[in-house]
Order: sequence, then C-alpha cells, then structure tokens
Amino acid sequence: MKKQKKSKGITLIVLVITIVILLILAGITIATITSDNGILKNSVDAKVSAEISTEKEMVQRAVAQSMGQNSRGLLEEDEFRKKWILRQVMKKQK
Repeated sequence: MKKQKKSKGITLIVLVITIVILLILAGITIATITSDNGILKNSVDAKVSAEISTEKEMVQRAVAQSMGQNSRGLLEEDEFRKKWILRQVMKKQK
C-alpha cells in the first residue's frame, strides 16, 4: 500500500494568488481615494460649499437685521454697508 502524502500548510500557488488579489484591491482603493472624482476631492468640495453657504446665511441675517432696525422698513444700500462694516469691526475687536 502506498502512503498518501497529506497536504500541510498553504501551497505557493495559493499564496501568490492571495497576494495578487490583495494588490489589485489596494490599487482600486488608492485610485478611488486620490482620483479627480475621489473621496479627498469630494470632501474638499463639500467643505468649500459649506463655507460658502455659511457666508451667504450670515449676509442674509445681516440684511434681515438691518431691515428690522430701519424705521422706514426699507433697506438703503449705504445704511446696510455702514452697519455691516461696523458689525465686522466690532466682531474683530472681540
């Protein structure tokens, strides 16, 4: 009777195939993160968009607040500019 050789451990072919698969997955991940439409660019775009919307909201609040303080109910451009500049200066002094 012949003795059957039992397979112990991982063969070289399985090891090479595993490494190749891992390298392919790593390449896909790196390309997804760093490409022009990648995660990093999208996060920067989202940050800029959030900052722009915050600035717009601040201007809208300043306009509404100035209109409420104007006794005529009308907002004149010169009044708005003066009040807005004054508020900005006051914020910087704090």
